[in-house]
Amino acid sequence: MSLKSLLFSCIFCLPALADEIELPDYLGDTRPSKVSMCFDGGGIRGIFSLEVLKSVTDGLPQPLTKYVDLFAGPSTGGMIALGLSMDKPIEDILKIYTEKGSEVFYTSWRHTFRSLFGLVDQKYSVEKFEPLLQNFYGHDIHFSDIKAADAVVYSVDITQGSLKAFSTYSARKDPAADYAVWFAARATSAAPTYFKAVNDNGNALVDGGLAINEASHQAALLIQEEYGWDVFKQLKTISIGTGTYYEPLHFETVKDWGVAKWVEPISSVMMNVDSNTADKDMRRLYPSTEQYVRLNTSFQENIALDGVDAASITKLQTETLTYIKQNPEMIDAARKILLKNGVKPVFY
Repeated sequence: MSLKSLLFSCIFCLPALADEIELPDYLGDTRPSKVSMCFDGGGIRGIFSLEVLKSVTDGLPQPLTKYVDLFAGPSTGGMIALGLSMDKPIEDILKIYTEKGSEVFYTSWRHTFRSLFGLVDQKYSVEKFEPLLQNFYGHDIHFSDIKAADAVVYSVDITQGSLKAFSTYSARKDPAADYAVWFAARATSAAPTYFKAVNDNGNALVDGGLAINEASHQAALLIQEEYGWDVFKQLKTISIGTGTYYEPLHFETVKDWGVAKWVEPISSVMMNVDSNTADKDMRRLYPSTEQYVRLNTSFQENIALDGVDAASITKLQTETLTYIKQNPEMIDAARKILLKNGVKPVFY
């Protein structure tokens, strides 16, 4: 089936599209429950997250920030979370991946040779990536300037050996925590071997996915800290992955592996284990899909985190559309969380 025909079929199979959406009659001026929306790390596979989100939000009568209190994520998920919390259209964020991917994962021949193809230095230069982030989020926009919804994104401080959270909550309480948004986007996505670390007053910050790749449990704990246990118990969470591809590693395969053999698969192992563990923990806390929905898929073949070539992006879009077509009930469950916890529209 062609990509075009698959897209056409998806359009007509999704439930509760714009003309079928009915607003609950119990909506008030404030949300019945807090809602968090979390996004995984995964490089260019953030395309999956954003396309799935488009399906979830299709036809909503109000901006997404009218339904979500907190956007969260590490790495590429952090970049998405920051954009959404600033009320940036999903399509605008998506263009970073579909149109600007070569600027994110940019290298010159000089850099390639100097780094020995990534062996003695980071694989990619940030000479185009950092200006892209500054232009998209704003050179001088700080967390305290984010008003539409709250946001938290994660990096790892490898100087202190700890998780570093950039959040609107912290920015409101402490001027020293009021970072520039683009800086946090850069820090949360500073994947080791791909990009150089970020300097935070002498401390080295790297990709948040090194510690957590699925942030829903961290977001839930932050909600508890800010609002208390009663709000925590009523929390609603939509967690959107970036797709996985996992090849089981059997004992006979890995028993004699050294550093060279482990270099490539170790990041995939870490990302998958963290995401699966966080998902299981959230299902134990919130077993009903009325409170927790996880949207993710397993790819038929691997799509590299830096796969910005046309063939990889087409493959990613095809896999995404297949997931949307085959999982209308999960898309609908996520949409219902939003609709049941929105606020009354203001009509003029």
